[in-house]
Amino acid sequence: MDESTDHTSHTNHTTFKSRAELHPYDKSIVPKVIYILQFGGIGAIASFLPVYLFDVKGFSEEQIGFMGVLRPAATFLFAPMWTGLSDTLGWHRTVYTMSTILGTLLRFLLIVVNGFAGLLCMVIAAEGFGSGYPPLVDAAVLAGMSDKKEWGKHRLWGAAGYGIACLLVGFIIQATHSWTGMFVIHGILLGLTIITVRSLLRMGPNAGDSTENKEQQGRKKGISLSTIGTIIGGTRVRALFFTVVWLCGIGTGVIENFLFLFLQNDLHGPKTLLGLSRFITCAAEIPMFWYAGTLTKRFGTFGVLAFACVCYFIRFVSYANLYNPWLVCLVEPLHGVTYAVMWNASTSYASDIAPSGLGSTTQGLLASVHWGFGMGSGALVGGFVYQKYGARVMFWAATVLPLASLVLLACNAFFGDTQRSGSGQVAYLYKPLQSAAVEDDEFEYSFDYDDEQRAGSDDGEVEVVKSAPASTAPSCPADMDMPATMDANSAGTVVQPDDVVADGTTMDAVGPDTHDAGHVKACGDSQTNVTGCSSSVSDA
Repeated sequence: MDESTDHTSHTNHTTFKSRAELHPYDKSIVPKVIYILQFGGIGAIASFLPVYLFDVKGFSEEQIGFMGVLRPAATFLFAPMWTGLSDTLGWHRTVYTMSTILGTLLRFLLIVVNGFAGLLCMVIAAEGFGSGYPPLVDAAVLAGMSDKKEWGKHRLWGAAGYGIACLLVGFIIQATHSWTGMFVIHGILLGLTIITVRSLLRMGPNAGDSTENKEQQGRKKGISLSTIGTIIGGTRVRALFFTVVWLCGIGTGVIENFLFLFLQNDLHGPKTLLGLSRFITCAAEIPMFWYAGTLTKRFGTFGVLAFACVCYFIRFVSYANLYNPWLVCLVEPLHGVTYAVMWNASTSYASDIAPSGLGSTTQGLLASVHWGFGMGSGALVGGFVYQKYGARVMFWAATVLPLASLVLLACNAFFGDTQRSGSGQVAYLYKPLQSAAVEDDEFEYSFDYDDEQRAGSDDGEVEVVKSAPASTAPSCPADMDMPATMDANSAGTVVQPDDVVADGTTMDAVGPDTHDAGHVKACGDSQTNVTGCSSSVSDA
């Protein structure tokens, strides 16, 4: 059968596409190459910048802490602006290129600019203008994947690139006693990234998985403060998620801004150790990114976040009791959990809850909360405590962050609302297939197949589950906008297609208010019972 042939039997809008067309990045090497180059370029300068400003430009610990506040603040403000602009106007490739070039050029100006005020302006401008390209790439790759929780299998190559670049830059600085190599490697790798992205990565309407339809909706809706508020805090579960992401970001801000200073200034470790420790953290990311999707499917988003918080606690306690600088190499493998596993779960969650056409915007908000507001808070408080009480007190104080997160997650697990069925706990997720327009007052989406057909390609079939008649569709509890637990015969009831259960596990894991009120009609409403749904089932 020709996969591109339109079929009119049973439905007027049935277009068959291969899995490779719908999800071009499931097995593609393109995202891997992009992540190697992109994060190699970022790693060449990011970890060494505080030390560069301390050694070469004469910054104090307090000034570095102040800079560490404003850098993430720029990300907090600019990342949603870049991603929102790209979603609203559909200029994803152009916005990506502008963000990468401007951020890179402004970092090169750090070589010639002197004085605290001038350097601070350059750092803030570089961070702000350069904050758009990582979430834009993430959104494009996620849009082209069928199982977004497996995104880490692409992203792990970024960890490899970051670690190799850090190790290389550390050796170059130690051998040449010059910081020029840091800027040169940064510029070369990001230049190659731009070429690769513009040549090979499908962005915006061509990213795959009905993105064209979504992007048209995004441009129609535009971006507003109410939309941002709905994404971040539209439900209790979302508010909890972004709160924990923020607290993790504070911990990341403490580590990223002050660990290298602690190793060098307090423990007198060589710069080679700084590069080696960063290499170890990146090496630890590789296997954890590979298994992050499996862990998220098994334990849910909040279970994975709790695991990351435990590892954050262990890291902070270990740093506070560190006296031999080389022993940091035994602690840094925990970064594989605190970053790789946590961030894979967070990005896939953000992709799941993204409204139609606002995938890049949602990734930008996630980056803003963690890398912007979170890291900025960590740099501000950490710099004050470091300057006044020392690094060890700072690390002890930072243990409050993961403990607070664990308390919030535990409260959600034990006291959050749940839905149970007599035969066990099963959450059914309903995701529409692609390419035949379906429209009502609440949403517009596209489907691919009708209720009696099964289609696929050489690399796998897509199963179509027949819709239940409206008379047999279950009714929702009064306080819910989605089916909580139901049997397999109920397959076909459509919930908001851009707001599925983000954990992919049970309702107990996420609570009944995962979906925004008003976006999903009553479960028994015949208008929302359409053909062409596929179901994903996860047993508790």
